[in-house]
Amino acid sequence: MFKLRQSFRSLRNWRLRSFLETSAPVERLSARYRSTSVLPKETTSSIHKVGDRIHGYVLQRVEDVPELCLTAYSLQHEKSGAQHLHISRDDMNNAFAVSLRTTPTDDTGVAHILEHLTLCGSQKYPVRDPFMKMIYRSLSTFMNAMTGPDYTIYPFSTQNQKDYENLLRVYVDAVFSPLLNESDFRQEGWRLEYEELENKLSPLVFKGVVFNEMKGVFSNSAQIYFRELFRSVFPMNTYANESGGDPLSIPFLTHQQLVEFHRKHYHPSNAKFYTYGNFPLDFNLSLLNNLLLSKYERNEDFKTQSIVKNHPLWQTSQTKQIECPPDPLAPFPDRQATASISFVLENITNAYEMFILSVLSSLLTRGQNSPFYETLIASGIGNDYSPGTGLMDFTKQSIFSIGLSGIHEQDIDKVYNIIMETFRKVVENGFKPEQLEATLHLIEISIKHQTKNFGVNLIINLNPMWNHDGDPIHALQVNQHMNRLQEELRRNKRYLEEKVKHYFLNNSHRLLLSMKPSSDFTKKREESENILLKSKVEKLSDFDRELIFKQGIELAEKQNSTEDLSVLPTLNVYEDISRDLTTTNIDNLVVDNVPVQVAPQPTNKVSYFRALFKIDHQEIPEHLRPYLPLFCEVITHLGTRNKSHKDMDQEISLRTGGLSASVHIAEHHSLIGDYEQGVIFSSYSLEKNLEAMLNIWSQIFNEIKFDEDRDHLLQMIKIASSDQAQNVSQSGHQFAMTRAASSLSDAANFREICRGLSFVSLLKNISETENIDEVIEKLKQISKFVFRKQNLRCALNAEPSTIRTSLNLYEKFLKTLPDASLNDKVEKVNISNCALNPIQEHQVLPFACNFIGKAQMCVPFTHEAYSKLLVASKLLSSKFLHREIREKGGAYGGGAALSDGGIFLHYSYRDPNIEKTLEAFEKGIKWASDTNNYTKQDLNEAKLTVFQEVDKPINPGDQGMRQFQYGISDEMYHQHRLRILDVNKQDIAEVVSHYLISNSQYGVTLLGPECSVTSNNPKWKVIRNNVIN
Repeated sequence: MFKLRQSFRSLRNWRLRSFLETSAPVERLSARYRSTSVLPKETTSSIHKVGDRIHGYVLQRVEDVPELCLTAYSLQHEKSGAQHLHISRDDMNNAFAVSLRTTPTDDTGVAHILEHLTLCGSQKYPVRDPFMKMIYRSLSTFMNAMTGPDYTIYPFSTQNQKDYENLLRVYVDAVFSPLLNESDFRQEGWRLEYEELENKLSPLVFKGVVFNEMKGVFSNSAQIYFRELFRSVFPMNTYANESGGDPLSIPFLTHQQLVEFHRKHYHPSNAKFYTYGNFPLDFNLSLLNNLLLSKYERNEDFKTQSIVKNHPLWQTSQTKQIECPPDPLAPFPDRQATASISFVLENITNAYEMFILSVLSSLLTRGQNSPFYETLIASGIGNDYSPGTGLMDFTKQSIFSIGLSGIHEQDIDKVYNIIMETFRKVVENGFKPEQLEATLHLIEISIKHQTKNFGVNLIINLNPMWNHDGDPIHALQVNQHMNRLQEELRRNKRYLEEKVKHYFLNNSHRLLLSMKPSSDFTKKREESENILLKSKVEKLSDFDRELIFKQGIELAEKQNSTEDLSVLPTLNVYEDISRDLTTTNIDNLVVDNVPVQVAPQPTNKVSYFRALFKIDHQEIPEHLRPYLPLFCEVITHLGTRNKSHKDMDQEISLRTGGLSASVHIAEHHSLIGDYEQGVIFSSYSLEKNLEAMLNIWSQIFNEIKFDEDRDHLLQMIKIASSDQAQNVSQSGHQFAMTRAASSLSDAANFREICRGLSFVSLLKNISETENIDEVIEKLKQISKFVFRKQNLRCALNAEPSTIRTSLNLYEKFLKTLPDASLNDKVEKVNISNCALNPIQEHQVLPFACNFIGKAQMCVPFTHEAYSKLLVASKLLSSKFLHREIREKGGAYGGGAALSDGGIFLHYSYRDPNIEKTLEAFEKGIKWASDTNNYTKQDLNEAKLTVFQEVDKPINPGDQGMRQFQYGISDEMYHQHRLRILDVNKQDIAEVVSHYLISNSQYGVTLLGPECSVTSNNPKWKVIRNNVIN
């Protein structure tokens, strides 16, 4: 099922989002992994035929899909009725998933809360939260569970076969035999509890992980808009209900209702099972049959009662207006309205029509030459596309939405008129031939391009249509859809234009949705929550209050209790992880006086290019440094001396898979305080287009014109500003940690300037100005410091057979770049070192929950303490902070981490607390300094968690990037791995005591609403209206 998806927010961030994210086999790094069990001999389609009975299954269909290098098997389990899709592929990163159709009938979030509770203990594994505990007992490359609008899916992936069996056993028992304890319901869903647990005189408040999670979701304007779109376009079926749960409805859910929802939906007859990778079909089927499916009887009622009926199509369009909180980070307070038109389209089970709609979505919205870019984005009416823009194919009937955000309220009707007029012009004038060619090229390259975790991405994207009994194998057959489209175009040149007329102009099921900011939106939500709380509390008897008190104490005791975890399977860090050195196949050459790293790899006939221009710290003036990330944001979207920005965009789409530029900040692996800064440019293309791709880069490096179209440049800045503002509410913990670390080192300070709240503030300020001449001049100056050949190094990842030819093309490209001359020399400037005055600040933002970050400077990568601190961060997260911040505190997440530059970080995410969380950070490091608080098994689990990242699969296109970008050799990395394996309990205690407890230099940042904790405390610097100093 090929998808050319528009990003839900921004054209600038558009990418080919598809399960076609990997097609050739992933580079095998799993020689490091040893398996203690022996796999059966590989099964092939020549052994099993359609109609065969295999371990309780009937094989219904076998199809080779050569464009994706896989063979697909469709089966059904005879006794239980479960459906099964097996994807056989030469990929050692094997994946499993089980998905169930879960259709909510209200806004209580029952499906979402049930997803949490299934992972809180099961019949075979009756321990508290075995899912989270298995994360630390595994080498998984992916573990999660997700609730969709009408499904719940539980996927994982791993390279280790023993690990695969362990995880599968835990997953299937969790899904089909959960304990569903009432105490877990109160912890994960919602509960009334005394604000001060042991004080009956303190007020009763709402608590719960999902409750707080969804409060955070409903404080984000993009999320509010996106979710209301679904509710309003399908008001008469299950999509009118909030599957995640509305915080104002969650407290109406009872534990018994949740148990009944599980009984009604969680049965193999209503399930889809998925296996992927190079583990044999027989092995997977035998395991599932023996563990689970042979114990169930087929019952079609479980499947039929969850069927989602098609929504009746409207005869006339509908209009709806909603409100959202104003965003202080977004530019133009008077331009924060959003408007869009959304159309209900074809059923997602129609694979070919969904392919066509995906192509149409790309043609209509992608790139600077698309019709809607020209009429909406380039018009300057708004900042960016509206949330949800593009084709959405995760409801039974698909939706296409198009609109603008960041507009004046009086322009809402204008946007609606522009949208319909654009459709009429497309039907009348047709698509430009080069647009269609570019789209078909993107399909071709997306099939070949390899990114991480193909197996999990595959099922996540296939699942919505399979959930409604569509044919997942037919959806994979991209070549068939391509051939049919090309045949239709040969027969009828207006084929696509007629589809536009049918799906949009002649479609009366369209929703005109607008959203306006309201200054009292947050206040109204709080008042509604308080009214709900008051209504609950007023009904309580003395007995009820006493019960709530006792239940609170009992839950806290349960959370603090020590459990026997021996029932849970685990890998052995000493048996399942190798101590052998693994080397990367790279060569270092010099081409036209430029260092070039060459990595011969099985890239599936795709060539990967990187160019890194180092910038000397003392060359670029300090007043230009904040503009470096803006330079990267716009550089690949502008025109050149001989081509307009639209011509360049067309050429990029025709010849590459996209261009990117980003600020490069790499702390030295051995010298504390030293770092490299610069700009890294990246792209990939089909082998046949490598020369064309390099020519594009040559034009950008030599002929870029920042003043080619001022209006276009300003629009790019507005889009970037809009994106960054939304990112803060989605990833506030990252911004909090980055800000907290910013006063600890020059590198961390520069990272905050480039990727933190400072950059958000800069973009907002620039977007609000009408004259960007000063900005253009600064970008021109920056280009002189960036594009200096003597500071350039390049990398090439390509098929071995093409290396020689590719290097010849690299040489030709490099010769187009001017050599350094005396005129290029610049005077050194004095860069003031970052003053080590750790910050403790509160960035006041209109969120329903808090994001907290704390940072302490420690040691560089090669220091012997680095690996110990890395293990300590995982130990703290799993054995202390998860319990204190999530289970007890009710935050959606919290933990500790160690940055590449050696900064130790604490964080919390969507957190209702402040003081309790900061106390947990302090108590945690004291806890870790006492070896009596944790066992050797606890330590080994922390090591396993570290190795999930250390030994993760690396795609062929990314091989060698550790060496290229950070200068970390295979030997350095090997020593790092050995140090991790050798960490002991005493090591943890010593490094925590020395680098964390004894280190009084730390920064703290809080992102969240006004609160008395900070406003009445002189130690806190409270920043309002996003005034970043």
